[in-house]
Amino acid sequence: MLPRHHRLTRPADFKRTIRAGAKASSRCVVVYGLMPGSPQPESGPRVGVTVSKAVGGAVVRHRVARQIRHAASALLEHLPAGSSWVIRALPPAAVSTDVAADVRACVERILGGVR
Repeated sequence: MLPRHHRLTRPADFKRTIRAGAKASSRCVVVYGLMPGSPQPESGPRVGVTVSKAVGGAVVRHRVARQIRHAASALLEHLPAGSSWVIRALPPAAVSTDVAADVRACVERILGGVR
């Protein structure tokens, strides 16, 4: 579970991150990352997860969301302070055995392009 202060919760924050952030995709997920305009060491990175009904029924969607949140929590220490991230699951995530690897690869692509 992501700690509360690392969660993206407001719809406006999701929208801003998706529209203005860098995008990387894989077979199972699409990751949007918005870096802060200025360094903000007091606020850590914030992550939001979206899993639509196209992925599957409620049980499948919740399982996929848990996998994504677990992968995101493992990456928190590597994400820039003040950054916002939205991770959107795609339908193949329902049958994927390693959603975490896709999340990691997309985040690394975004961070590699920023640095």
